[in-house]
Amino acid sequence: MLDVYRAFILGYFARHTAAIIAAIAVGQAVIAFLLAADGWPRRLGYVGAMVFLLAIVPLGTGSGFPATVLMALAAAEVLHADRYALFGRNVTATDAEVARRLPGDDCIADPLGAATHAVTIFKPASAVWPWLVQMGAGRGGWYSYDRLDNGGHTSATRIQPDLQAVQLGAIFPALPGITDTFELTRLDVGHALVLAVTGPDGPTTTWAFVLEEPVAGVTRLIVRVRVARQPHPVTSSIRLAVLRFVHFVMERKQLNTLAVRVESA
Repeated sequence: MLDVYRAFILGYFARHTAAIIAAIAVGQAVIAFLLAADGWPRRLGYVGAMVFLLAIVPLGTGSGFPATVLMALAAAEVLHADRYALFGRNVTATDAEVARRLPGDDCIADPLGAATHAVTIFKPASAVWPWLVQMGAGRGGWYSYDRLDNGGHTSATRIQPDLQAVQLGAIFPALPGITDTFELTRLDVGHALVLAVTGPDGPTTTWAFVLEEPVAGVTRLIVRVRVARQPHPVTSSIRLAVLRFVHFVMERKQLNTLAVRVESA
């Protein structure tokens, strides 16, 4: 489509085809990995995809034009909306959400570490709440990877009326067959619930689920986990690193599943 592209393809590209193709392949692989990430890396991946797609437009119909333009515009739209990303919704909490205090923070005043995630659900908070109170292995499930935390049974795909009446002290089993683990320690019906794992010296882990409705009919579900300090610093640091990775993987799946099921109900 452009003389400058024709000259490049028939000249420099033709003389260094293998090197250029290898560089393009590496670039595409990097874009793919970025798109599979979360937060700013994924957004960078969308930018990279747009740049690549627009860069090959002048190659003409043989390169897929005008499909490349349409795909670049689609990437721009997803980047702008950030609602339905290719590998799930963005579960990155905002800086304000990370910095603010949430219910349950006082249970572990000086934590070893904390992680905050959030997702936007396009339904009112009252529609999200019933899905939270029925969580737990052997109950409604955790909406994450069911083979890992629900004995392979599919987490609830509808609201279960018999699991809606919960009180302080109720147990939310972490795994099938376990009769303790997460205990409901804070309950603000329709707004927040806090689960805790308690040891001899008090809570060792807290898991807070907070619902807010910044716009009528749109809910922001904010989830925070806090881990208490342990006597051995080195062991604690290793434990925290493992927990952060596992928690992110499981939490991302949980929040994405919740959003889809609530909106589909």
